[in-house]
Amino acid sequence: PFPDLAAEAGKRGRVFHEFVPVHLFAEGADAPRPSPRYLLFVGHPWRLKGVDVLLDAWRRLGARRGDWQLKVVGHCPDRAPWEALRAGDPSIEFHP
Repeated sequence: PFPDLAAEAGKRGRVFHEFVPVHLFAEGADAPRPSPRYLLFVGHPWRLKGVDVLLDAWRRLGARRGDWQLKVVGHCPDRAPWEALRAGDPSIEFHP
């Protein structure tokens, strides 16, 4: 999906397309929706993967996000900068 990076991809790393079988998480039409609902981010390193952008966007959504919560999961040796970006928002949770 990123033709500009295709030439460099082999030099710097590998890509695992569809590494997580997301089809296993599909809800059935009759499945009850959990409350609160979660947006889940899983990964490391957080800066490279844009968690700072995610946290900023999440806070900007404010009341429009309803009962949704954001869970950020992954190794982070120094969480202080991320806690500052969280700005005390109780709808954001960090997990190791």
